[in-house]
This record gives sequence, C-alpha cells and structure tokens, in this order.
Amino acid sequence: EAWTGVVSVPGHSYQIIGMAQQAGFAASSSELRAMVESFRLPEGPPQALAGVVPGPAGRVLGVAANYAITAPSERWQLRTAEAAHVDNPSADRWLTRPDRDAHVVVAFEDTAEPVPIAALAATLQELMRGNNSAVELGPVQPGPRGSLGFHATVPAEKMTIEFEYRLHVVDRRSFQVVGFARKELYPSVAEELRQAVDSFEPPAP
Repeated sequence: EAWTGVVSVPGHSYQIIGMAQQAGFAASSSELRAMVESFRLPEGPPQALAGVVPGPAGRVLGVAANYAITAPSERWQLRTAEAAHVDNPSADRWLTRPDRDAHVVVAFEDTAEPVPIAALAATLQELMRGNNSAVELGPVQPGPRGSLGFHATVPAEKMTIEFEYRLHVVDRRSFQVVGFARKELYPSVAEELRQAVDSFEPPAP
C-alpha cells in the first residue's frame, strides 16, 4: 500500500510515493503520509520552457503588423515566433498560460478589397460549421475598438475546446484574435481569455 502525491508545474511533474507492505502499512501510514506531504518545489526561478520567452509576457507588439496585445496576468508567457509557427504557420503572436494549457493567438491576412467585418464573422462561422457539424457557436456581438466577437465550443475525438474569437478589420487587413482552452480547464481561465482578446489594439487605419 502507498501514499502518493503528484505535483505538476510548467515544465515538470513530480510523483512522491511512500509505500510499505500491506501487513505493516497501518503502523507506518501516518509517517509515510507526512513525508509525502512534506515535498516542496525546488527554490529559485522556474526553469524556462522550450519555445517560450522567459518571464511574464506583459504588453506584446505584433511582428508583421503594428498592433499590440496585453497578457491579463503574470502567469502568461510569450511563445517564440519559431515555436508558434510550428503549431500554426499563420500565427503572428502566441500567448500561453502553461499551467492551464490556455492560449491566445493573433493571426491576420491581407485581402484584395476591404472585407466588411460582419461578412468576415459570418464566413468564419460558416467555415467552422462546415468543418465540424457538432460545433456550438454563440451569437456575434460587438466588442472593444470596433471588433466583433463570439464564443465557440468545438468538440473533437479526444477533447473539447472552448474558443473566444475577436475579429478586427483595418483597411484591407483582417485580424483574428483567438483565445482557447480545453473544456475542463476553460472555467478557470475564461475571464483571463476574454481580457486578453479584448485587450487587442489594432493598427491605426
């Protein structure tokens, strides 16, 4: 029999096990449990995660466009451009909160002609329905700085993802600011995801 403790932090997971033969477990149970619960994380700054810029993200400027987005707390970090492009080649910036597996991605595209923002929102929702008939889409609503936004629940084979979308159109450039997290973790970061996507500052026209 055993007492088992599990501790997970970004970049590391620890398992602490105090065990004894079943016949003698009762006599040593309290001591084993005390040792398991005595575990403390190593002191000093956390080890930097691969593909993540060390330290809190703070206010982040765009790479290929002149915009800004602000992380909602010090728990959020900025992925390097190289790491972001591996997962999503269209991502210009990618914020992440590793302890909640939560993310905010900024992507944009240039069009030959200006696209009405309402048409952009409608087209995006149509594409999402076409790709996944089980998707649940919230109503399109106005957001900060002339944006439109909506919530989406996208079930997949292994997990369900909750999304917060904010769309901006500046001249012939269309921005998608997308926050997302797994359904089971979404309630713990929903407010921060909304804060992050609402913080987006589009370029001046």
